[in-house]
Amino acid sequence: KSCNGYDRATGLFTWTVAVNPHEIPMQNDIILTDTMGTGMKLDPASVSQDPSGTGYTLTDDEKKAVFGADNAAKLGDVIYKYDDTNGYSFTAKIPSTYVNSNKMTLTYKTKATAPALYAGNTSATDYTNKVSLSYNAGGTVKTAKDSATGKLISQVIEKTCLGYDYDTTATSAKTLKWKVVINQNKMCLSSVDWDT
Repeated sequence: KSCNGYDRATGLFTWTVAVNPHEIPMQNDIILTDTMGTGMKLDPASVSQDPSGTGYTLTDDEKKAVFGADNAAKLGDVIYKYDDTNGYSFTAKIPSTYVNSNKMTLTYKTKATAPALYAGNTSATDYTNKVSLSYNAGGTVKTAKDSATGKLISQVIEKTCLGYDYDTTATSAKTLKWKVVINQNKMCLSSVDWDT
């Protein structure tokens, strides 16, 4: 599992899960459980599967249907179920035909749920995302686990001093020069008021 970065403009993390990267034989259905943890929420429309091909390619309607009213969806032959009652998580039931001696990659996005973090000044807040996989290999049920951490950094306003003018003869003598940068995140802001 890996975090592919944080988009400061949208407040979204991108995550990737590689299922069976070493392409070992797997039998029966594989159950993947992904736990996003406190303060994260899945962007359902962002869930995708790779490689492309029969059973993998999604239409726009299929993407919109992910985690619908009943919190479940089917993409190709993979069944996803989203549970937001006890911490944000989802499970995927993957037929062995997808990953038996083959690699499969799931990609999705999550958003931080605390505006004070993604819409304020935050130096670095860690978000850890965990994944576990239950599978049958050679007649034995096994479990594999991994995790990844992404950093949320937000800068809505920054003020710096550019220097002091010591010249006693100049009209600008004994003055401090300041610089204010607003919205380094490049996110959508409205009704912006600021006071120096």
